[in-house]
Order: sequence, then structure tokens, then C-alpha cells
Amino acid sequence: MNRVLQKIHEVNAKLPADGAAVAVPVVPTLGMMEAAADAADVFLEGDRAGGWLLPAMEALERVPDPGGDLIGRFGEQRAFELAVMAEFWAGCIAGLDEWTRKRGYQGSDAMVDGWFSPIMDRCPPGGWPMTKDGLDEERENFWKTLKGGPFLHDSFLVPWIDRDELRIAPKRCASIMAMRAAQRELLFDFVFSIEDTVDFQRIPFVPGRTIEHRFDYEERHYVLAAAAWRGAVSWLLGAERPNPEPMPVPPDAPGVHLSRLVYHNAERKTVDVSGFWSDGPYAKIVLTTEEARLELLAEGVSTRATASLPGGRFFEMSGFDVRLPWVEDDLARLVRSVSACGGARLEVVSTLHE
Repeated sequence: MNRVLQKIHEVNAKLPADGAAVAVPVVPTLGMMEAAADAADVFLEGDRAGGWLLPAMEALERVPDPGGDLIGRFGEQRAFELAVMAEFWAGCIAGLDEWTRKRGYQGSDAMVDGWFSPIMDRCPPGGWPMTKDGLDEERENFWKTLKGGPFLHDSFLVPWIDRDELRIAPKRCASIMAMRAAQRELLFDFVFSIEDTVDFQRIPFVPGRTIEHRFDYEERHYVLAAAAWRGAVSWLLGAERPNPEPMPVPPDAPGVHLSRLVYHNAERKTVDVSGFWSDGPYAKIVLTTEEARLELLAEGVSTRATASLPGGRFFEMSGFDVRLPWVEDDLARLVRSVSACGGARLEVVSTLHE
């Protein structure tokens, strides 16, 4: 990570200090996630982002292992907070990448620009009231004071070789980034998502984000995602950056990753939905057809993939961080390629916790 942080420092030195852009790592550092969890003034003055999460045992019915002895260093709940903040970060990066692709092929229009306008990432003076009745005009219009135009950036500042590990991103979290973060499935748990970790019962009323009608969606955790992004970016731009090591890979992450990868990319008839979810996650999955074979294996903190494809083609990869988007893209293409051969059969060789 030191090499990545050095490159980020070099790129950020080229960017205007008062500009909207910042270079960020795809995989965050531990210090960034500490700053994200401690981001203040999210819903109430003096609060902290991590304080709005449920206790780990209540949210997931167990205490997950976030890896890297984080529990030993920080305690169960703080380690859980850091792991959830890392999921928020990953979701924001996914939203950034989605916008970049959409902006490229669709161009600038009201929807695309709206996706990349900054979202509210803090509370008004005095905080939000617990109910709508406590709103005054100043609070109701607070979001307008944070409003800004769509973020645009010059990607030439980052050589393409660094796109594996770096991004040019907005300093303030954009709408699509917060949305994808709020929808994120946890990498350290096969069943639950970020939404399941948030204590909505305690969060105050936020106009435009709280459910008021049957057709509304719960969006208060969008603000939580944006605040976490704000805190992490402040660490990157700060004079002192403690704990610069990368966030560890959760031990269950490779198995959870490959299980979801197959479910989302194989032909639906290939996967027994009920059995697949109840028995997962898996340590090894094999997809076979008359012409192809793909073996996916959770190996340490990464996924090993070995594929034999039609036409005598052979592919093997291992040792790469499953949190890097390009790794997921390559593996997803393999699953789709084998599945597209027709008549694919799925064999679950072993579950993760046998």
C-alpha cells in the first residue's frame, strides 16, 4: 500500500487544493476506515458514523471476523465498524466506476449529471429532529446549502496502468456512489447487506431520505455512506496519516465472493436457488459443460480460477485481491463464458466452513 499511497500523493499534488477532485485507493487503508467510522456530525452534532451501526451480534447474529486481528487490536464492535466502513467504501468505488462508464457512452444529460452531484453528508446546526414535526425552515432547506454541480475530472492525471488500484474521485460523495454503497452486499457475510447493519430505529428524521409514503425508499443510510466517504477523504488529505496499511481481507471474503459471482453470472437454471443460498458460502465450485470446465477455489485471501474453454484455450489466475473490481470483472466473464456454452452443470465440491 505504501507504493499506492505514494502514487496518490503524487497525483493529489497535481490537483488544485481547492478543487473538487482527489486521488483515492480502490482498497482503503485501515486509517481511512478509522476516520470514516469517526466522521462526526452525521445526523446529530457530535455523533460519529460508526455509532449508528447495530451491535455486530444483533445485526448478523454472530461476530464476524474482519481479518488481520482487528478484533484483537480494536475490540469486537470497533472491528465490526471498520469492516462495515470498508464495505461503504467499496460501494462508493463501484458507484464511481458505474458513473464513469455511463458518462462515457451516454454523455451528459440530466440523469447522468444528477447521479454525480454531491449528496448531503452532514447534519444542520443542532442536528436533525427525531420526527418531521421538529423540522423548521432552516433544517428543511439545509440540503440546498450543500448543493453543487456534477463532478467532472481529467483521468489523464492517472496513467491507465494505475487504474487497477487508484481512482480520481470527488471529494464529496456523489449520489450514485452513496446509492451503491447503501445497496452493498457484505463481503464478510454471505447473507446480509449493509442495510442490515444500520440502526434505523435510532436515526432521526431526514427530509427526503426518510420513508413517509408507501412508495418511498429508506435512504438515510445514503447520508451515512456520504459521511463515511467524507471522513476517509479527510484522512487522505491530512498532514498525518496513521495506520497506512491496507484493510485486511476478511477470511470468508474469497468464498463469499466466488459464491455470489457464480450466482449472479451463471445461467439461472444452473443454480438451485434455495439450496445454493442455504448451504453457502462455498470454498470450491466447479462449472462444467461438454466443451468447457471452470474451477473456482477460495484460496487463502484470494480466489484461484482455472478454466478450459472451447478451441483449446486455457486460463488460470490466482493470488489477486478479490476486492479489486477488475478481478471480479475477469472472473465474471469466465463464469458467463462457460455458462454460455450451454448445458452447464454446477458442482459444489466443498462449503466454506466444513
